[in-house]
Amino acid sequence: MKKLSIFTVCLFCSVFLFAQTTDFNQIVPGEESRPRTFEDFLVQLAWNNSPKGKALSNQQTITNIETDLVQRDWMKNASVQWNLNEISLSNIIYPDNELFVALPIWNVTATLDMDLLFNRKKKIQISKQKEEIAQQNINLLKMQTRAAVLTAYNDYLLTIDVLKVRKEAEQFSFQTRTLVTELFEQNKAEFEELSRAAESYSKSREAVVEAEATIRTARISLEELIGIPYEQAERLGAQYKKKDK
Repeated sequence: MKKLSIFTVCLFCSVFLFAQTTDFNQIVPGEESRPRTFEDFLVQLAWNNSPKGKALSNQQTITNIETDLVQRDWMKNASVQWNLNEISLSNIIYPDNELFVALPIWNVTATLDMDLLFNRKKKIQISKQKEEIAQQNINLLKMQTRAAVLTAYNDYLLTIDVLKVRKEAEQFSFQTRTLVTELFEQNKAEFEELSRAAESYSKSREAVVEAEATIRTARISLEELIGIPYEQAERLGAQYKKKDK
């Protein structure tokens, strides 16, 4: 009985997991959707300003039109022709004519490309598959866009935190150098101590400059994705940042 219960639970979990599908409207909030967080707002910006996203959307539109054309393609080679039957017409004009031929007055001929007719279903299936591929390409780009934006944003925040730490270290090394300098002037510290303090401050200062450059680079990478300056994104998404806090 215990084994049966375990099996039932496992089966239920498996069915539940397989039933889960990705909601791509959550991965990238739509233009009319309100982002839940500032990060979602950045993802939305990146998607709306993505040239590749627009290109894939246009490609999807083209595949939809192609499917519609394939569905109507059978009409291209279908034709109907008619002409007047002169013999039957003479029977009407000259009823005393000894030669009577019972044929319709109008001859109607219809032609249809049978090869196209029989392959139409397969061609429509191919077009439908192209539509699905176009949609999946859009979905894939949405996932890649979200991952790239969140990674770039987290890298940017990390560089800011690193700068704060390095500035604290710079401040400490500056105070140390100042103190050692005063002691050296009072003949209470050796030149080697002054030299080490100066070198420590110089390295901490270099680290701050490097961190500031890293912030600028990280910001550029993020702006490349979202399509607008980060300061502008902060202003536009201020409401979402307040909500995060």
